[in-house]
Amino acid sequence: MNLRFARRDKRGERSVVREVINSASASILVDNGLGPAARTRERSITALRDVSGNRRTGSRLDCFSADETEAAYVVSLTKYMLRRVVGTGRFVRVVHQVALFILTEPCREKFADDSERVAVERISAENSPLRAMASVYVSVLMSAKPSNHPTVGASFIVENKAIELLNSLLPESWLWRRQAPDYFVDYNIEVVEAGELTGVQFGLQVKGGQSLKIRKGEIRFRMDRKPLLYYRDDARVPVFLGLVDVKQRKAYWLFAQQYLREHAGAARLDSQNTLTVVFNVEDCFSNQPRFTEAVKAAEHYMRDLYPGSPVAAVQQRQQALQKLDPRIAVAVSVQGGREVVEIHPDAPLSLTFASRGAKAREQFFAMINSGDVFLADMDLVGPLDSPLMRELMPEGHYKLRFEPESRLGSAQLRWSASEFLHIDGSWRGGTQVMRFVGSLPNSPLSIEITVTRGVTIDDFSISVSTPLRLNAWDGLPLASLPWFDELRSLAATLANGDEVELAYFVEGVRAGRGQMTATDRESNQYLHRELDWFQRMRFLANHYSLDVRLPKASDITYQTERELDALWALTRGDSFQDAISGATFGCVVESNPSLPAHWRSGKPQPHGTMKIIGTAAFDLFGHNIEIPDVENMMTDVELISFEDTETPSKKRLHFRGGPNAVWFRRRLKAERH
Repeated sequence: MNLRFARRDKRGERSVVREVINSASASILVDNGLGPAARTRERSITALRDVSGNRRTGSRLDCFSADETEAAYVVSLTKYMLRRVVGTGRFVRVVHQVALFILTEPCREKFADDSERVAVERISAENSPLRAMASVYVSVLMSAKPSNHPTVGASFIVENKAIELLNSLLPESWLWRRQAPDYFVDYNIEVVEAGELTGVQFGLQVKGGQSLKIRKGEIRFRMDRKPLLYYRDDARVPVFLGLVDVKQRKAYWLFAQQYLREHAGAARLDSQNTLTVVFNVEDCFSNQPRFTEAVKAAEHYMRDLYPGSPVAAVQQRQQALQKLDPRIAVAVSVQGGREVVEIHPDAPLSLTFASRGAKAREQFFAMINSGDVFLADMDLVGPLDSPLMRELMPEGHYKLRFEPESRLGSAQLRWSASEFLHIDGSWRGGTQVMRFVGSLPNSPLSIEITVTRGVTIDDFSISVSTPLRLNAWDGLPLASLPWFDELRSLAATLANGDEVELAYFVEGVRAGRGQMTATDRESNQYLHRELDWFQRMRFLANHYSLDVRLPKASDITYQTERELDALWALTRGDSFQDAISGATFGCVVESNPSLPAHWRSGKPQPHGTMKIIGTAAFDLFGHNIEIPDVENMMTDVELISFEDTETPSKKRLHFRGGPNAVWFRRRLKAERH
């Protein structure tokens, strides 16, 4: 039955509605929500008749008794007001919720979504006029004829069938614990293996239906947001959703936490009232091994998602793995955010792998023959005898890495009676090749010794490489570079072509010795020159008591080297000369010299030798050094321009070096160092 207002005046409409609301509210107060009082009944009927201009509705009311007429009007007006709040589509459910909210609050039903909850709470508020109207409507419903709906409905039957089917599909030994009350989780289930409790538990929420639609291997099922938010943000035990098709007798599962975090958009779940979750038909309860593995994986997922203290987690993981096979010692650690498990078996383990190509076979033989690290994609083929290995490495595809065990070793280099270096490192090898790698701490020197086996036991060859990477000293104090004097002396020996005695040891036992000479003298001579230049810079840092740091080699230009060489020579009291052919430079003359007028025109260019005496400034890797009384003699230079400065007594002159230009510098009254 619908109620229409004949008048369109909003104020009049609101005043009439207010009168009806007041009447209904008064009746609730008088009769405790069970029906209108006699005195209020007439006011309600009168008010309702005043607003009804619909002839068809009025004619229908003529056949009702007084009580029925009042009830019809109150019901119509209540429906009208409620539909304006919650919409026509949800009217019946919302009113039913209001009834439960007001009359049977302890048995309140679940809401479809947040908007429905807000509407019900708004209507049911203590000070809400709509609560009084809804109460009147409830009283009418309660006095109406008994419902024809069965007490035990179809939903009850479907739910029972769904639970019965799931019980038959899961292992009989698993323990089912009914949740009471069952908010968001119906059952807590514990996995049992070999008759013993495992402690592996998960929550199960059962959803039943008939004739579920499968499209492209998926089943789409819409759920309310509130339980989904609980699964994603609050639940610490893994929760599985069980969707049961009672007609086809099939049941599908979904691990809620992982799905909601990795596949359901956070923005959608946080903003929408409902969300459609997608079940994969391959995730079927009838496949018990698949579901059992999913439960165990879910436990690991939740443990990683909500870990305890790192130390406790590592210890618990190590103890759990150790129990699986006492014959294998287990050590668990975390490196770079990843779990690292080291195993040390008491006896050899048998593992069978199948390679995926020729490259893997080549790497395998390189590991056997030379001790190289093996890294390749392989397939693990079972069965595995050890339960620990079955836990760590189930059958499947792996990126396998084998690193042969290394042994401690050392090498000694001696090139004079008093000069030698001892270098620690490690040996690794195979049946044909042994290789030693070592280095001096905080120094550029490393050494690699390769011993290759020949046809017979006594037939072998040795090759030695001693790369010197000077960038290892970048940023270190120039005056105290580690091992500098020893490495400079060694470089000088190799640059001269002299022999260096080599002895190498394996775990303290000498394995061989011999003499070695440089095969590339030119490279060693260049290296020796670089170290000599470093020595000159070390002299300057010590002489001027500066904390100079060695810059990167890329920051040291040829011009920087020449200028610092000049600083070194002048500091020692030596002269320094440099070719400046084609170079341009300038200087400021303070004595306001009297220059010929035709010089300003630049024709012809003044050409000759220039002599300047003054203070020379140098930059030693960020430290300014000035040397007074330096005589600069520049030959074969020409004046290309001069200009006035801001100071009238000063002029700026610009010169260019000729084909044979030379810059000669010396320090007047210098002391030799």
